[in-house]
Amino acid sequence: FADEVKAFAPSLNFKNPNGVCWTKDGFLIVAEHNRVLNFPAAEFFYEGPDVAVGTVVPQGKLIPTEHESYNHGARTCRVGPDNKLYITLGQPFNVQPADKVDEFNRLGIGGIVRMDLDGSNREVFAIGARNSVGQDFNPKDGTLWWTDNQTDGMGNDIPPGELNRSTKKGEHFGYPYWGGKVKVAGTAAAPDLKDMKEPANAIFPQVELPAHQAQLGMTFYSGKQFPAKYRGGIFMASHGSWNRSPASGALIQYVPLKADGTAGKMETFAEGWLNAETGIYSGRPVDVAVMKDGSLLISDDYVGAIYRVTYAGKEPTAPVDARSTAGAEARRARRALEAFHVKGADTTKAVAAALPALSSPDRFIRYAARVALEAIRRVGTKDRRAIADAALAIRDFDGALGHWGFDENGDTTMRTLTISVVKNGRFEFEEV
Repeated sequence: FADEVKAFAPSLNFKNPNGVCWTKDGFLIVAEHNRVLNFPAAEFFYEGPDVAVGTVVPQGKLIPTEHESYNHGARTCRVGPDNKLYITLGQPFNVQPADKVDEFNRLGIGGIVRMDLDGSNREVFAIGARNSVGQDFNPKDGTLWWTDNQTDGMGNDIPPGELNRSTKKGEHFGYPYWGGKVKVAGTAAAPDLKDMKEPANAIFPQVELPAHQAQLGMTFYSGKQFPAKYRGGIFMASHGSWNRSPASGALIQYVPLKADGTAGKMETFAEGWLNAETGIYSGRPVDVAVMKDGSLLISDDYVGAIYRVTYAGKEPTAPVDARSTAGAEARRARRALEAFHVKGADTTKAVAAALPALSSPDRFIRYAARVALEAIRRVGTKDRRAIADAALAIRDFDGALGHWGFDENGDTTMRTLTISVVKNGRFEFEEV
């Protein structure tokens, strides 16, 4: 487990800072319910009251304050290939009333807005959405894909959720007339829209998702660790239904892409957070992200955890021959491990001994080397070079998450975030 969790920029009064994304220059963008901030040095100065921060959109200017609502107020953001900032704006009703449709389309509420990174040149990019809480750009063709949670009050099985694809500015995705390919206007959920005209050239979803599963975050898989079938496709986090009977969702879904860039057939990638017999959740996935090493992170706001999924299906599992080169590497790794557990050991030499084993073709040797490097947290030392080497090796080799630093006595501390491993088929799940 992580030894502690620290609040980011505690001096700021955040209001639903759900949307986080990075610029190409490494600046952190935080999109709140009705404000957008830019942190140019987020990774270095974030715990003190004097954190460096700039305003992209001032408080009360992302949407008119009269449209602020508890409902559908979680924003998401991405920086596009055009270096512009894209922000999803859920509309605050189950279905917006007739007198709000045109206003919301004009403002981009129930859609996506984009702007320069300083907040200038804002424009409405897409309309006809209900509540999008996940978006990502396809790195191959630059199109923007996004999830959309659909209308309540029409039954357990309609309308479907949506996975949409935006190819250009100005597209209309049908809502509130359509929810998927199901007509919403004029139903019991939207009786005042009975005379609404069908939007011209409405774009229907690439994938109609099971009703009420609440697909939230999504990402294109850009890594190489997983088998080839997953590369370039989309992972989505389904948070799970809130009032459907029986409950549905709480899983990770995968959508492959065809050669023409459109969606293939969706499949379930990971499940088990919902007991089908009792309807009780043991977890509720929120978002997904790809690590540098190609593993997949899954956040869960029900238990307050982040899981890491790794693929180990093709790793060598044969025992190491002590007479082989690999055997020598294993012995070096073990000696490095032992050195870390000795108070006052030469940690620089121990790190140097462990580093070559990180590139071993045998995963057990790599694991031993990583344990050796992480073990520095249990040894008091002021050898900052050794600490830096170990931290960088762990980060660069397999994306392990951790924070290294010094306590008040100058001794090393490491708050490692990697814990137990549970095997699921050929994938390994870690809670971090």
